[in-house]
Amino acid sequence: MNSSTLKKLKTIPKGLFAIAFAVALSACSSERDADASASVTEQSAPKEVPPSKPHRKRIVLENCDDAPADAVLNEGLSPEILEIAGVHCTRGIGHQLASAKGHVWMYRTISYEGFQVPDLALINANVDEKTFAAKIHEANPEFHKNYFTSIELEILDDSEHDAVLDKLREANPGKNITKRSVAQRLKSVNNQGVTQYVYLFPRDADEESYRKTIGFTCAPDCSYDAIFTKEVWVDASEITKELLKKYGPEARAREAAEAAQKGKD
Repeated sequence: MNSSTLKKLKTIPKGLFAIAFAVALSACSSERDADASASVTEQSAPKEVPPSKPHRKRIVLENCDDAPADAVLNEGLSPEILEIAGVHCTRGIGHQLASAKGHVWMYRTISYEGFQVPDLALINANVDEKTFAAKIHEANPEFHKNYFTSIELEILDDSEHDAVLDKLREANPGKNITKRSVAQRLKSVNNQGVTQYVYLFPRDADEESYRKTIGFTCAPDCSYDAIFTKEVWVDASEITKELLKKYGPEARAREAAEAAQKGKD
């Protein structure tokens, strides 16, 4: 296997990893600012209040608006593909093919400045970049320089299934890799004509609950010795939305209105 490819897969900040980390970092920064403000008492507060610092401009990490006409986005994917994967249009990076919402394809979790974040498997439409970290913070990022023109779901026949499993077992001695009922292959082609794959082996319904869907990527070289598992992973932005619905300004205004109405009754 190409060692540089494995290094790229395992060490570059993937799109979802960068998004999750940026959201978490922004939230923690806001909490620290709030705590610092709350700690200033009337006795310690200066008589002349300095002007407040301007709010930092929110960085938009994903935006699929104005994508090229031939770009394949989620609305163009079949229901079968949407059950297992989706497209992200990522700031400064381009389009990425990753696990469907609510799950991630994960090699492992890693500790990064106090956060446990997933080391993700995904397919980048941009196959040339060696590192993406700085591009997320570019002043004028490009969301659509690199994108997919085709994404298809294929089911491996029995002979292909066995051949792929043989390569996985050879690259992962000591691991118990059993044959599943179905072997899936997501085939993606980017706007430069480069074909990349995600192989998935879903857990059979009658298997033990601890056994999980596994897979590997060919991006474009196949990394047979880098197996990922499908894991439940809740999007931090979705949690934030739910908390705002429950405890945000609109919720508080609604509670106040209800209380006022009860007082009238």
